[in-house]
Amino acid sequence: MGVYYVELSGPPRPTKGIYDRDDSCASKLTVEQIDWTRIMDTRILHLTGITPALSETSQEVVETVVQKAREQQVPICFDVNYRAQLWSTSQARQTLIPLIEGIEILICSLSDAERVFGFSGEAENVVKRLSEMSGAHWVIVSIGTGGVVAYNGQEIFRQSAVPVEIVDRIGAGDALAAGVLYGWLERDLKLGLGYGVVLAGLALSQHGDMVVTSKEEIQSILEEGHGGIKR
Repeated sequence: MGVYYVELSGPPRPTKGIYDRDDSCASKLTVEQIDWTRIMDTRILHLTGITPALSETSQEVVETVVQKAREQQVPICFDVNYRAQLWSTSQARQTLIPLIEGIEILICSLSDAERVFGFSGEAENVVKRLSEMSGAHWVIVSIGTGGVVAYNGQEIFRQSAVPVEIVDRIGAGDALAAGVLYGWLERDLKLGLGYGVVLAGLALSQHGDMVVTSKEEIQSILEEGHGGIKR
């Protein structure tokens, strides 16, 4: 099994993660082991940039799933999720650019956009440059406490982050992606941005990376704020 050690901390010390994934089962996954019929039976396929960084066979699996999704017209959501301990920025850029061309949703943090693709500056400009480079239908750039900025090739959308007291940073990015995907599945990606920032806030405010919540709670936080005691 792969192991991920996390050293939790708060400002000014960053939270640190250490991977031990060499020779793990996931890193040895091959194309031949996958039931492609089952994988392609989906409304949208969510992928992460961590997987192709694990090994050569993992990269081949991601490249194959993207190829098959394009052939079968299955929409793709791709979260860049750059991890410096797994590969260099040049390796990531060379591998990821072909994978994200023309996809449905591209998710990238502002810091990853600069480190991997060399796009710096205001989030509104970065999201447009990512859109031009990838041709993705939707590009979502996360900017930490600034929330998220999205672009569909014509219009910029902004969603502020919810105020939060950070307990554990792990899982916030995946929570954001979950909200975005929910909005897309409901044919309202702007709603997904709101759900995404709330879910990210909930992930930050708890220990562990599995958020347990409900639509009612998320909607309440969006409409009324949060905190205090509810009796």
